[in-house]
Amino acid sequence: MKKLGFLFIAVALVSMTVLTSCGGSTEETNSQAEELINDANEEEATVELDLTKGKEVYEKTCQVCHQANGEGLAGTFPPLAKSDFLNDKAKSINSILNGLTGEITVNNVVYNTPMAANNISDEETVEVMNYILNSWGNDLGTVTLEDIVAAK
Repeated sequence: MKKLGFLFIAVALVSMTVLTSCGGSTEETNSQAEELINDANEEEATVELDLTKGKEVYEKTCQVCHQANGEGLAGTFPPLAKSDFLNDKAKSINSILNGLTGEITVNNVVYNTPMAANNISDEETVEVMNYILNSWGNDLGTVTLEDIVAAK
C-alpha cells in the first residue's frame, strides 16, 4: 500500500508541474496536490488486513498445538496470544519454516517441546504470520514475502 501512496504523490507532483506550466496558479495546484495526497492517505488508512487465508492456514497447521485461542497449552506449547516471542519476526518466521528445538522462553515461561517444520508455501507463511501477528490481542504489524525469503 505504501507504493500506492507514493504513486499518488508522484501523480500529484506531475499534475502540479503541468498545471503551473500551463498558466494555472501555484497556490491552486498546491491545494489540489495536497487534496490528492490526503485522499490517498485516507484510502490507505481504511484498507483492512484480510486475515481469512491466514486463519485457514493456522487452523490447518498450528491450532492443534497453539489452540484456537492462541493461548497454547501451559508448560507444553507456548502461547501466540500476546506473545513476546513474536517481537522477533525473523525468528518467528524461521520457526514456522524450519521448526524449533531446544528451550525457548515465552512471556517468562520456559518451553522445551519440539515444533516440527510446517510444510507450507512462502505465501501461506506470509498469511499465517500476519494472522498470528494480528490476532488474540496482538498488534505487531505485518510481514511480506520478502521477509519470508530473507528469513530462509
